[in-house]
Amino acid sequence: MTPFHDYFGISWYVYLLIWSSLVVGS
Repeated sequence: MTPFHDYFGISWYVYLLIWSSLVVGS
């Protein structure tokens, strides 16, 4: 596991949470 891979994984998780929040909020 590389730092970049870990960072990308976290970013993708956060992006999913934001997208889901927008869909539910609409």
